[in-house]
Amino acid sequence: MVFGLAATLALLLTLEGGARLFLPRLDWDRFRQNLVRKSYSRWDGGRILRYTWDERYNFRLLPMTWSVKDGSKVVINDLGLLGPMPRRPKPAGVFRILVLGGSSSFQTSSVTGKSWPDLMAASLAARPGQPVEVINAATPGYTTYQSSRRLQAELLDFDPDLVVVCHLWNDLKLFSLDRPEEAVEQWNALAAGQKEISAVSRNNRLDLLGWSQAVTHLRAWWLARRLGRARKLSEGLEHPRLDETIHSGGVDFYRRNLGRIADTLAAGKIPMLVVKEPLLVRSDNTPEERGKIHYTYVGFDHSTLVEAVRRAHEVNDETCRRPGVFCVDPSGVVRSDLLHFKDQVHLKDRGREAMGQFMADWIARSFFPAAPGSSRAE
Repeated sequence: MVFGLAATLALLLTLEGGARLFLPRLDWDRFRQNLVRKSYSRWDGGRILRYTWDERYNFRLLPMTWSVKDGSKVVINDLGLLGPMPRRPKPAGVFRILVLGGSSSFQTSSVTGKSWPDLMAASLAARPGQPVEVINAATPGYTTYQSSRRLQAELLDFDPDLVVVCHLWNDLKLFSLDRPEEAVEQWNALAAGQKEISAVSRNNRLDLLGWSQAVTHLRAWWLARRLGRARKLSEGLEHPRLDETIHSGGVDFYRRNLGRIADTLAAGKIPMLVVKEPLLVRSDNTPEERGKIHYTYVGFDHSTLVEAVRRAHEVNDETCRRPGVFCVDPSGVVRSDLLHFKDQVHLKDRGREAMGQFMADWIARSFFPAAPGSSRAE
């Protein structure tokens, strides 16, 4: 037994000596932070947003705060929602609007860091009458799948009086799948992988061996290997060749998720407002405009993408025929051109301002009968 322990100790010392002699010195904390940040983050207007995984709806943003060009602060709160923590219970007399969407509704890359829901909220707040509060639950990368499940899991707790749903572009990515559940399985695999990574990257027992370069390099190798698998799963949802076709399964997945949101809200007698998400995509886009459209994200060539948008709008219209569901199309004021759009879906300041004002005007006319010339939506 003594001989076995001595041999084991000698082996460990040899490994440690070899790591120190032949491998570069590795700082574990710095390595872990850099690698995890690269693998579980995305850009929004030049800023890195960090995510954590949630088994109820796949993923959400981590809290952070940053300053924008005019000196004001942008806050992602402890729930991963844009803005300060909503008050619970809802203050008496407040009309609370909940916004569901992806990065186009979250977008904070303007000089003031204001998204179109922020501008909508400011316009509604400036009107006399009932106070209005807007909770922006839009999250970059979200589809109707994540939003529908997060609504049920926690967002209904905020007691909204109206839920605005502005989803399309991210859902188009799934139109190329006959079985979109494959994407859900990949998202869940990423979530499981993140849990494993967290267990290894933050482990008190292993941290006691932080002095050991052999252990540090072994942990780094395992973490890099696991994150490599995660990246491959993410890349599996990319389409470098524009040869995908529209599958009825993908379109129906969008229909079912919108229906799930509608059913959830109908059960609580909460109105739902479906917004046809503004896009730069048109059948007659110029070459310059096409150069701004990320076709590889969805895998469609231009004509197929135009058809996919048309079919998504048909689903919007179907959903809007349900009782208690309303539909608006901002394309008359948010025109599909490069004056309003930065790319296929993200708005410039002019587009955000037009969108925010359009939404504020529509909601004021439809839900606040005290406003001059308005009539409540039926």
